[in-house]
Amino acid sequence: MEVLSAHRITAIPFTVAGEPTLETVQQGVTRAKAEHCDLIIGCGGGSAIDAAKAMAGLLTNSGDLLDYLEVVGRSQPLLHPAAPWVAIPTTAGAGAEVTRNAVIASPE
Repeated sequence: MEVLSAHRITAIPFTVAGEPTLETVQQGVTRAKAEHCDLIIGCGGGSAIDAAKAMAGLLTNSGDLLDYLEVVGRSQPLLHPAAPWVAIPTTAGAGAEVTRNAVIASPE
């Protein structure tokens, strides 16, 4: 946070506790839009990075997350490129920072 601030980047923290759910991602997107965010940074393990990827995609595309999810959703392609996002992995081995997909839990 100090490094971002030193470079005049205002950061709005959003915590992802455990595997991100549909609700978690939607809450993050709602907050990012309300705060006029134009960049998403996923800092942490695979869950935080997967949430960041999904949030970046929804930040620039309308509709519901289920519109875009494969298997449990409608598998529609994103119409617009995702918002810029950065992965800062803090754990070894998750690999979420090098894949296009995001693992999102759908408890329903």
